[in-house]
Amino acid sequence: MNSDGAADGAPDRDSAKDWDWDGDGDGDWDRDRDREHRRDMLAEVHRERDRLLPLRAEATETTIELMRTSTGHVSEPDLVPYLNLMYLLTVKRAYGDDQLLAFALSLANWAVVAIDEVAHHTGRTAEQVIDQYETEIMAARESNPPEEWETGSIPETETDSD
Repeated sequence: MNSDGAADGAPDRDSAKDWDWDGDGDGDWDRDRDREHRRDMLAEVHRERDRLLPLRAEATETTIELMRTSTGHVSEPDLVPYLNLMYLLTVKRAYGDDQLLAFALSLANWAVVAIDEVAHHTGRTAEQVIDQYETEIMAARESNPPEEWETGSIPETETDSD
């Protein structure tokens, strides 16, 4: 057995430079490293899910609040990102990074379901719905760059003028 636990005569990782299955010049250890990396990432995801699970109910309630508030202002599209950012910052400041991560996960889950529902009701695939929104968003950015992001100004709302 060599230092990597392989049978005698098989190259170890240090001498594998001339033994290269995938042609990238470093030996064919990439698949093992990739597999190990995926296994490590999956284990981390499971640990984080278990750790964040107790925060799910509150994150879902906050998501519902945000959806009700933000969708009530879709006629003011410049305001919606600020409302969403306000929710994110409030969660982060009031509850910390774990609750923020739980909230972000809840929002991502809602987004996936919403896109799937739009696709279902319009007879398209989710990929087609995403492509449409991506195209529209990119076209809007090109034709009308958000000057308020450059200047740092926030659109005035009814409560700001009081």
